[in-house]
Amino acid sequence: MRGCIGWAFALLLFAASMARAADPQITRISPDVRVYPQYFSVEQDRLRHIYVGGSGGILRFDGGRWTWLKTPRPGAVRALHADARGRLWVGGSDCFGYLRTLSNGDLEYVDLVPGFRRDLADSGSSGARPAGADASGTDVADANFADINFADIWQITEHRGRIYFRGLRDLFAVDADGARAGYWHHEGRFGEIDRVGDELWVQWRGEGLRRLEGDAFVPIAGTGGLSTALIYNFFALDDGGVLITDAAGGLKIFKDGRVDPLDDVASTDGAADDGSAHGGGLHDNAIQINNGVALGGGKFAFGSFDGVLRVLDLPRRRFESIQVGKSFIPEVVVDDDGALLSVDDRGLIRVEWPFRWLRYGKAEGVEGSVYALHRIGDALYLSTGAGVYRGSIANGVFDHPLARQDWTRGEAWHILDDGAGLLLADSRSLSRIDHGRATVIGSDDLYPRTLLLDPAHPGLLWVGSEFGPVLLKRDGDGYVEAGRHTKAPWLVSSLAATADGILLGSDENGLAMAVLDARDPNGFRVVRFGPREGLRFGAANTAVVSATPEGAVVSTEAGLFRYRAGRFVADDLDGLGGLLDAGEVVTLVASGDGDRWAYSYHTAYRKSGNGRWAVALHARPEDGPFMSLLTLPGGDALIAANGLLVRYLSRAGDHDGDGTRPIAERATLRITRVRLNRGGERVSTLPLDQPPGFLMTGATLEFDLGLTDFSGVGDKRYQFRLEGFDDTWSDFGMQPGFRFFSLPPGRYTLHVRARVGNAPPIEGVPYPFEVIPRWYERAWFLPALVALASLLAGFALIRRQRRRLAALRSRNIELDALVRARTQDLERLNFSLQDLADRDGLTGIANRRKFDAFLQQAVERAHATGERLGLALIDVDHFKTYNDANGHQAGDDALIRVARCLSDSVRGDTLVARYGGEEFAIVAPGCGLEDVRHLAERIRAHVAEAADGMTVSIGVSELHPGETPADCVARADAALYRAKSAGRNRVD
Repeated sequence: MRGCIGWAFALLLFAASMARAADPQITRISPDVRVYPQYFSVEQDRLRHIYVGGSGGILRFDGGRWTWLKTPRPGAVRALHADARGRLWVGGSDCFGYLRTLSNGDLEYVDLVPGFRRDLADSGSSGARPAGADASGTDVADANFADINFADIWQITEHRGRIYFRGLRDLFAVDADGARAGYWHHEGRFGEIDRVGDELWVQWRGEGLRRLEGDAFVPIAGTGGLSTALIYNFFALDDGGVLITDAAGGLKIFKDGRVDPLDDVASTDGAADDGSAHGGGLHDNAIQINNGVALGGGKFAFGSFDGVLRVLDLPRRRFESIQVGKSFIPEVVVDDDGALLSVDDRGLIRVEWPFRWLRYGKAEGVEGSVYALHRIGDALYLSTGAGVYRGSIANGVFDHPLARQDWTRGEAWHILDDGAGLLLADSRSLSRIDHGRATVIGSDDLYPRTLLLDPAHPGLLWVGSEFGPVLLKRDGDGYVEAGRHTKAPWLVSSLAATADGILLGSDENGLAMAVLDARDPNGFRVVRFGPREGLRFGAANTAVVSATPEGAVVSTEAGLFRYRAGRFVADDLDGLGGLLDAGEVVTLVASGDGDRWAYSYHTAYRKSGNGRWAVALHARPEDGPFMSLLTLPGGDALIAANGLLVRYLSRAGDHDGDGTRPIAERATLRITRVRLNRGGERVSTLPLDQPPGFLMTGATLEFDLGLTDFSGVGDKRYQFRLEGFDDTWSDFGMQPGFRFFSLPPGRYTLHVRARVGNAPPIEGVPYPFEVIPRWYERAWFLPALVALASLLAGFALIRRQRRRLAALRSRNIELDALVRARTQDLERLNFSLQDLADRDGLTGIANRRKFDAFLQQAVERAHATGERLGLALIDVDHFKTYNDANGHQAGDDALIRVARCLSDSVRGDTLVARYGGEEFAIVAPGCGLEDVRHLAERIRAHVAEAADGMTVSIGVSELHPGETPADCVARADAALYRAKSAGRNRVD
């Protein structure tokens, strides 16, 4: 049971230390600005900023905030294109142009339609002419073009330094500076325009395809059959052919003057973020696809009408489907990291491509917490909390679903092939597996957790049990116990063989070695290791031992250590130590092809061959902790978690010649906006490149940050250091921005950096600025005044000067008093704003933000003073049923009544907070477990009596020495769960 408790604690710790995130392979980023939620196009520029074409404007996401820029006319912005210089070109409804970035980071739209006034007038777009123009186009330059309608711009293409905007019947070309370079009109409508090799092709609907020669588009022979259905895409192929997709669901190859249908495409189901699958044949897929992008290697990705990203694998003649939503996906592009970007009505979608990992869960037969993975021959065995599961992984192909083996009714911890068959370590005993049946060998009080055959002494089997090390000797097909050291129980969780003996790692009892000794009644003695042997531990006294080709390695909270003949030498293992968090403990695994792996409960690391160590995968909160890792041929690996297997795919191309590529290695951190806020509407935006000096009396200097990592692999956290004021770095925080109030005069440089999940920090570009003094604070003032006084003659002039100085000092005193008064007003306002920020808008009690801060302070105070601290988590019983039956207003009123009951039941130093939804929390300084239990019982009775039939369930806990706030909350949450499971309206 101690092993179960240990893993349960790891799960709670994991949940408390990681914030929720989307699937790292499919990340959604929804705009937080109030615009109509309909999106048509997406693009990324040279600075890695992402732009989304909306209804009547363009959204920009700089990694920290969304901004909105309206276009000159309402309607859909269906086309965006970032050219080689980084300029973003925009195609909207009856408008097109480009975006110019101002010195302060704001965007400005430059309209290019006026350069085509005469062209539009001569073509008579939509049958309209500019007001005031005659049939010959006279006065066109002065005309009002409000009546010109050339409809939407559907596509923007760059070719040989020119930008082409494709409308319905109009095709516009400009040079790199936006000047007119060409215009074509076709009443039959245009289709796809794109580069094919070094040529520019366009669909001339009603006729076929044309290519650009000089300033004219000339027909392409053999394309008359491509004149009717709207063409979405041209893709040049390596064999000289062109892949063509159209609105009729056609997939065609044009080559050597012939158009042939592509009719042998199958479909395979792809990984979906909601567990669903999509299949179907050629028609089912091709009829859904629209605008796409070439991925290389004969693969092409397409948007769709049904929320599915489809990838055509042309060499293998099949579609792969990735369910990312439910609605229309107008296009897909490739971002700077090689991922797929698309949009739907919910916002931005980013899909890692190619996938770095695949996830297998309940649908593939994975059940329970997976404690260990074993590959024996072509069989894959999972030791789980629900028993043993078996599958096949021959030639690297994972054959699922897994099948449960009827070998144990409880937990399975380890499986070992000892040459005579399989050995199984379950909750209590060791069993031999023979012809699919398990037979217990030895006693049923072994409680084994890990097994190791002694490589130096055939016939000896070492068992790491919940109560210490056990030695078994081979006896025929079975084993007999030779001895055990279990008088002082301690969980042995890892084993590694050395020339001197067997290293014994444990979760909380440090490190020891089992050494064979015939003089010991148990057949072996146990030697403890510590600082005297060069080994250091952390507060938890955890030690994990791993066998590597270079020898045994020990990982503790204090670092990594190699074992060498009874001594331990600190070693960062070629850079692995530098990647680990403080106190992070890892298990090392070596693959047969030279790769090295390491994993902790939250991160897996990989070192490819002679490359460098890098993060391969961060665990999601819903995955639970990583518990085991199994390497596979070819560089892949399986990682075990809670009811889940994660397969790392080395073939995804996520590495270079120097090792595994860090996640989003090109991510940048920039200061994207600087504002000087003097209160009210007096806000000025400062330049980002060469900021001027400024007065800051009574003002707030505000910085916004943009971190262009869109991988979704972990929380983004930020910190700063203000050189010239304080040379220490701030703590990491979640907000992408910082504010400074009333800085004294001087020169400063703001240094910023960010961190994504557990990855190394990303350094930002420093921002220097100067706060200039008021005129009478400047260095020249007093010397100038003294010099002036020396030139004045006579007592009268001196007295006059003294009067002036007195008046000046009086004025300064008045100004300083005014500043102090304004500062006090601002402080009162800040206090009011802080109170609003800390208060729940519905119930009027403290909110979750205030609860977290109060609990952190209370825990620190309790640890420092020895004061007791009690915590209660409260859940309103059957609230959803009450809310559904009586309506949301009644539900809100019920929550208000419950909050009032809670507030009426506590003393002044006790915090009552709304924890979330129908959950509340109470932090009671000075209260032990019994005190907070009595308080909880009083609250429960008071709610039952005064809250109009509502009842509550309450879980309580008391802070233990050395505990974190998350630990205390986790135990109270577990108690609340027991109270609810026991029938509700009770305290546990």
